[in-house]
Amino acid sequence: MISLYKEYWKRKEASGFTFYACGWAEYKDQILTAENIVDVIYSEYMDARKGFEEFAELLNGSYSIIISDQQKTHLIADRMRGFPLIYFFEYNQLVVTDDIIQYQCKKEIRLPIDDINCEQFLCSNYVIGPYTLFKNVYSTQSGEIVSICHVSKKIDRKQYFQWAPNMNNDLYQRAYEEEAIQQDKIFRRVFMRMVKSAPDVYNWIIPLSGGYDSRTIVNYLFKLGIKNVICFTYGMESNIQSEISQKVAEALGYEWHFINYKTWIKKMKAENMLEAYLGYGFNGSSVAHLQDFPAVYALKKMGIISKNDVFVPGHALEVIAGNHLKYAMQNCDSVESVIPVIHGHLSGFGYHSMKRNAVFKHVQSIIANYNLDPKQIGECFDWQERQTKFIANSVKVYEYFENGWRIPEWDIELMNYWNKIGFNYKYKRNMFKDVFKNYLAVEVLKSIPFANDLIAKQKPSYKSYLINSIPFWMKRVLKKSGIPSSPYYVDEGAHLIYSDYSETIADYLSSYNAPIIVRKYLKPYSQKQKISNFEVNSVTTLINIRKCIQ
Repeated sequence: MISLYKEYWKRKEASGFTFYACGWAEYKDQILTAENIVDVIYSEYMDARKGFEEFAELLNGSYSIIISDQQKTHLIADRMRGFPLIYFFEYNQLVVTDDIIQYQCKKEIRLPIDDINCEQFLCSNYVIGPYTLFKNVYSTQSGEIVSICHVSKKIDRKQYFQWAPNMNNDLYQRAYEEEAIQQDKIFRRVFMRMVKSAPDVYNWIIPLSGGYDSRTIVNYLFKLGIKNVICFTYGMESNIQSEISQKVAEALGYEWHFINYKTWIKKMKAENMLEAYLGYGFNGSSVAHLQDFPAVYALKKMGIISKNDVFVPGHALEVIAGNHLKYAMQNCDSVESVIPVIHGHLSGFGYHSMKRNAVFKHVQSIIANYNLDPKQIGECFDWQERQTKFIANSVKVYEYFENGWRIPEWDIELMNYWNKIGFNYKYKRNMFKDVFKNYLAVEVLKSIPFANDLIAKQKPSYKSYLINSIPFWMKRVLKKSGIPSSPYYVDEGAHLIYSDYSETIADYLSSYNAPIIVRKYLKPYSQKQKISNFEVNSVTTLINIRKCIQ
């Protein structure tokens, strides 16, 4: 049974096969729509089904594909899992769906929760590996082909792509001017591909921060002469990110808007806008990403964006260019030694130290199957888990408001370039930053600083100084005592999303039959503490879990 609820799927039946595809991709220098993807795979690869892997390797874009006949179903995910599919057996029948929440509502069923995945979801805000929050229910992973036998129920998973970057130092000196020429050519091709992929776009909508990734996007749209660009930023009034963003947009002559979260989050709450989105963005394995939600809501309300506009967030370039590298990665010589490196990805819930031995053991069993040099596992984990299931999952906000999206900075040509660069040239993005500032940036942008560079040089305010001087253990005590949180996220403003949420931990636990593991993680806190005192994503995680059980 294939139950698809999103309108972007295209379907075709031929020679006993049913094909579904969504998204877009470049294939042999041609841009393919979803319909084209189906036609190509049928005409060129159905005679030799082992060619599915070869076909996927040649696709460069964001897509999802289903190929099904009476014996087997094949699921093909792109390199960033842009359109995840859920699959499982129900009463001996294979079910494939793009929305596990809607599926359960339509069928009037409730799938049981998996305890270890629930705990791991609490710790990370996404479910690691091919799993979901539900028992024996799975989700496609980035760069993966899943083949499922209807009779034997055997599930074969094979990754045709892994982010396995060079973790050794380059032993020769790279000439930055030469690297700049190569990078510039790649970037131009990447953004031309993006533009060609959306011939009917009305405006390109850029969430423009004060950082490198989104500035790279507008820099190259400007270089290519693209005029139909609207930039926006959001958060609290007069934050550094928005001030830099405005200067960049104005220098390039692009329309720019600032969304004041103090104003617009109140309006959003008055319309009860979040309720339906929380399930849509979750889909069994990822916390519903809320940071952009109030901004997109505001842009729609003000009539600034229309249905044919396409959002282009600056995701992932910082990762492939080396910003998440740690020296400790180079010392990893076993799967066990990787756990301390990725520990931060598994410690996301609450302010009380909890033993997470079961989570660490579970994650270790997953990364043991990566079949990589232990030095590469930390970066592969970041790409396959956090980047695809948390960061890139933010595009579901755009889908929810009926807009398209592109993530050009995960183009395979860019990934192949950075994959070969040595650790010493990627650490802290040192080569990329120097090359961009001195060679790639257009002239009108060269004098505009980057937000993080300014923040590093700024003398902290007295309030910030006081907050930073409080020992971490004391902050934990204050949080556990139910003291309301300070607005730490001054720039983003996302802390306001649940700021007037009055539900206490006691209220939350009495509202449904909460799993034992959830009760365990909430036990150290005062029952009178509001759940809104937790970090925004942790609150959303708690709500997602409750929605799955109620």
